[in-house]
Amino acid sequence: MPEIVVVRNRVRFRARATGQEVDTLIVQLITVRNGRMLECRPFYWDPGAIADACRPHEA
Repeated sequence: MPEIVVVRNRVRFRARATGQEVDTLIVQLITVRNGRMLECRPFYWDPGAIADACRPHEA
């Protein structure tokens, strides 16, 4: 039977497209079976901030 692990991380992203940094939280649901990670589902605390940082802005 797989086990679910919940992990909360504070992370800092730098978007390649814009160079903008975002400091935010991520919660991850990780499914583990026999000591191996089967799946990792990230949930971004502020997905709008991530999307905005990745979107080039018009000058």
